[in-house]
Amino acid sequence: MFPFFQYSQVIGIIGSINSIGFFITALTKTHKLTDLLGAGSFVIATGWLTLTHPTLQGKELIGIVNMAVMIWGIRLAGYLFYRILHTHEDKRLQKFFPKPNESFLDTKQSNFPIGLSIFWFLQSMWAMILLIPVVYLNTVKYAHDDIVNNDSNFMKLAIPLFQTIPFLATNLPQIVDFGTFVCQFIGITGMISGISIESLADYQKYAYKEASKVILQQRKKIDSPTNPDESHEREREDEDHWCDIGLWKYSQFPNYFGELLFWWSVYITTLPTLISWYYNTHNQLEEVNVLFFVLNCLLPVLISILSPIFITFLLLRLSGIPLLIKKHNKLYGHRKDYQDYIHATPLLIPGIPLSQEEQDKYYHKIEKYLELKQAQREKETQKQQKEQLQN
Repeated sequence: MFPFFQYSQVIGIIGSINSIGFFITALTKTHKLTDLLGAGSFVIATGWLTLTHPTLQGKELIGIVNMAVMIWGIRLAGYLFYRILHTHEDKRLQKFFPKPNESFLDTKQSNFPIGLSIFWFLQSMWAMILLIPVVYLNTVKYAHDDIVNNDSNFMKLAIPLFQTIPFLATNLPQIVDFGTFVCQFIGITGMISGISIESLADYQKYAYKEASKVILQQRKKIDSPTNPDESHEREREDEDHWCDIGLWKYSQFPNYFGELLFWWSVYITTLPTLISWYYNTHNQLEEVNVLFFVLNCLLPVLISILSPIFITFLLLRLSGIPLLIKKHNKLYGHRKDYQDYIHATPLLIPGIPLSQEEQDKYYHKIEKYLELKQAQREKETQKQQKEQLQN
């Protein structure tokens, strides 16, 4: 039910790369390797699956999906590495590095290096979970195992099982053929669109921020010193303004929309392979009833859906959008133009805005969650300060 051997290789590659990243980061305190190695592990693991595949002849779909994942990883790793070379720091890592005069394994502060190791472990899990459907796809070894081939194990079992249903008995090959075409067409189109949207959104935001810095420097030169308060306010607004150009006019987080579109499309593309995977990777045919046949077809589908569900949860509820909402609310929440922007612009999917009530509810939940986490941190800080005074 699961390609344990190939998946163990992927785990080993991803784990090794991120372990190396952890040790280098811990020793040098550098911020520059996190995303380069994190996204790079997708590329190396998928490249390994491609190189070790028995044959790609007649299995163009495997090559297309593998290439798409590697392009996605190379693009993301390259962009984030280029960005960190200019910003010089990753704010996510600051809390994991020791403060001056901090003792080793100080749980009251950064808990270095345990906290940093947990960060790298979670980054490893990110890659390991997202690549599950890709691993499944790469374990279909031979061209004649294609789901739409009537000589495949899957079709040899499926056709007799559904003979009692007249419509399926006469049309099953055509139905399977059409379903496979639809999944692959939607999936491949979605992968291309996802990479394009994410790349364009990242470029537009980076270009906007760089242009804002240039405008700010020019205004500093020409602003009148006779009104320093007005000058300071203009400077603060220029420096802190959110990106609202290009794709960002139609979605508050178009880069995350592109990423989610890409990984859901990878899953959709592999669906026909996942459905037929169990029978098309076993040489011996087993006589089964309809219930067991359907169960064996669904298990790979259900296991692999962890991939897009995980990245959706990660971006919508854990580390992506919630953290940016907190940052944006802190910087711009008092400004009416920002309030107008978030109420008029869809949160994620362009052209499909949340209702005012739904969006306010989402923001309220995120803010409450972040407030709770902040209260917990403040409580821990007060407790630590009290213990220090007692000592």
